[in-house]
Formats: sequence, C-alpha cells, structure tokens
Amino acid sequence: MTADDVELAEELFRNADVVLLQFEIPLPAILKAIELARRHKVFIILDPAPVLKHLPDDVFHVDVLCPNETEAEAITGLSVRNKVEALSAAQRIRDLGVPWTIITMGSSGAVSLDGLGCEQLESFPVAAVDSTGAGDTFAAGLAIAVASGLKSTEAVRFASAAAAISTVGRGAQSAMPTRNAVESLLSQSERITRDNVSQ
Repeated sequence: MTADDVELAEELFRNADVVLLQFEIPLPAILKAIELARRHKVFIILDPAPVLKHLPDDVFHVDVLCPNETEAEAITGLSVRNKVEALSAAQRIRDLGVPWTIITMGSSGAVSLDGLGCEQLESFPVAAVDSTGAGDTFAAGLAIAVASGLKSTEAVRFASAAAAISTVGRGAQSAMPTRNAVESLLSQSERITRDNVSQ
C-alpha cells in the first residue's frame, strides 16, 4: 500500500468514525492516512506494532497510541516492567503530543493516560492458551468502543475484554471474539464485582 493508494481512498475518510493504523502498513501510507483523518476530523488510533526504530513527529498526530510494554520502551527509551514505569512511559508519550496513551501489559492489565487522568486497569481472568493476536484484538476492540461512543475507561475495558477472550482460542483472526461475547464477559465481570461489594 502506498500513500497514493490512501489518497485515492479519501472518500472513505469522509464518512469514517475511527481510523485504526499499525506499522505493518508502510510508513508513507500511515502518514497519509493520518493527514486525511485529521483533515476529515476522524478519530485516529495507532497500534505501533511492529515497532519502528525511527519515528517521524507526524506519527504522533493521533488521538490515541496503544503500544505494549516493548513498544512503549522502544518509543520512549524508558523501562516498562510494571504499571508505575508504564505511567512514566505514557507521560513521555503525552509529551510527544499524543492526548491519550494506553500501554497494554498482557495479563498485568493496562495503563491508560488521557486528559481526565491515569487509570490502571486489571486484566480479565481467563484460561489463556494463546496470546497470538491479542494486541490486534485490543486495538480492534478499542476502535469499536470509540466508534460506539464509549468514554475512555469503558472503551479500554471493552478492548481489554476482547483481547482476553482472544487468548482463550488458538490463532489470531480465528480467536477474535464477537461483540456479544465481549459484552457477555463485561456483564459477568460487573456482576462479580457487584457481588463482591455486597458481601
């Protein structure tokens, strides 16, 4: 895919709610997609995987960046081994101009930093067998949540639930959950939380 290919698809940006990008697309195409999304006021999510060594400043003109620990380390030069370090990395990414950063940490959950503050979210307890594609599923879940109008906390919970479910099956695309499955896990989790509070 080239920047010219993206330019030819500009009409798609006019009617989009969210654009989801990742680094398996050539960088010139990503930069053109960011330009067009900004022109048409489309919400931009960038999943910086696989991580690139040198990133131009324009890459950070997105609404949310959602790296995992390794990607966050490569982007910031900071160690990310726990949630305290993840918060420091998220703050560094905010300093690069990204208004919302979510650092995913596998079974350790995620750290989300936006204009409303920082949240540390726990992962959903599932019997994981294969984490292949969990990051892609998280990003896709986040895009669905944002396009549906969910606010940051609820959007990250939705994405986290989707990623958790994807680890229960084998493979990447074949293990991606349906929206109903994600909403069911969220509902079960809320029931368990309410039951624990009432005891």
